[in-house]
Amino acid sequence: MIHCEVEFAPIYAGQPLYPEIQAFLNARGFSLIDLIIPGRYAYRSKRGIRGRDRLLWAEAVFFRDAVDVRTRAAQAAAALFVHRKPNLAERLLEEATSRTDAGSPV
Repeated sequence: MIHCEVEFAPIYAGQPLYPEIQAFLNARGFSLIDLIIPGRYAYRSKRGIRGRDRLLWAEAVFFRDAVDVRTRAAQAAAALFVHRKPNLAERLLEEATSRTDAGSPV
């Protein structure tokens, strides 16, 4: 699992933005699970009203596309207890047990 900060607009000189990070991690067998804790940029209108309308950064959660039961079980635990995603946890455990039943690696 990778939990990292990603930006949608440059904050630091020479930094990769979210699309580059996602492509990099996807190429290495990771899939995006969620974008959480978004940071928004505040625009000020001519009337002086500030609105936090533009997504500037977020924390991204990626899980490795794994086939072994131990990895899937660890991911399920993280999904449930860290990220509060019970349906994802259930899905990961179902995938792990179905692969074990079918004779896939443990």
